[in-house]
Amino acid sequence: MDLIHSDEAFSISWYDPDHKIVLAHIHTHWNWTDADKLFAKMDEIFLSFTHDAYSVYVFDHGANIFPEGKSALQNMRKHLAVDPPNLRLVLVVNSGKVVETILQIVFSAYRLLDTSSKFRFVRTLGQALQAIAEYEAQHPYSAAVHISDPR
Repeated sequence: MDLIHSDEAFSISWYDPDHKIVLAHIHTHWNWTDADKLFAKMDEIFLSFTHDAYSVYVFDHGANIFPEGKSALQNMRKHLAVDPPNLRLVLVVNSGKVVETILQIVFSAYRLLDTSSKFRFVRTLGQALQAIAEYEAQHPYSAAVHISDPR
């Protein structure tokens, strides 16, 4: 794994040698300050891509509590509204039902249904990798067309 960014709360690295999977590994318990930094960094990374890729968020301690703060939902909306064209799937590992439910509410309330279709909630990294493999099997030409299309 090639490290992209690291601090106390999380690390971001390439999971694979082809640089198709960006792994965001959250090491600490969930809080809004760390979440905002992580999402901003991931937005920055994905907006710079010229190839299709996947993001995988892995929570070591789960995230059964939504980040605190008055602006938490607005900040989530801000980051969820960033929808890089090369981001194929967002896989969230071990987040817990509370976070999944609240994200679905945010998607619906702010009419971000196109973005929500990219999200998958799974229990293990293995399940996340399987979801990527299944997506690629169903969409075998998306990356090739995107990269080689001169338009």
